[in-house]
Amino acid sequence: MMHLFSTALVLMYVIFIAVTFLLAIIYNCRDQWIPFAYASIILAIASPLVAFLFIIGKPTKMSGFMYIFEQVLDANLIAFIIVLLHLYLLFTLGLFLKDSVGKKLSSYFYALINKIRTRKYFRNDRNKENF
Repeated sequence: MMHLFSTALVLMYVIFIAVTFLLAIIYNCRDQWIPFAYASIILAIASPLVAFLFIIGKPTKMSGFMYIFEQVLDANLIAFIIVLLHLYLLFTLGLFLKDSVGKKLSSYFYALINKIRTRKYFRNDRNKENF
């Protein structure tokens, strides 16, 4: 079971890095968020390599993610930088996704709220005897 969990975690990590890399390239081609796009392209390549080189020395019974977090708790500067790099990639992924799909989602959300408000069960102008 532990092997399956670590495989799924590694798969999610690879998808996260790949999506961040692809969105950074797309936003670079669109000439939007240029500094974030360049930094994300560089860090999407560098952060997995640095993390891989860092976890080479881990104990055999521990996963790489747990080793990095244990080293952060032990105040290892390189592990802290690796976590910060990944947090930056997570931030830029959220920024790119908000910019690309955020407007569509907010328009759907407001349409749903207006639809709920116009229902007779949610209006405030009804008579109290109808309860």
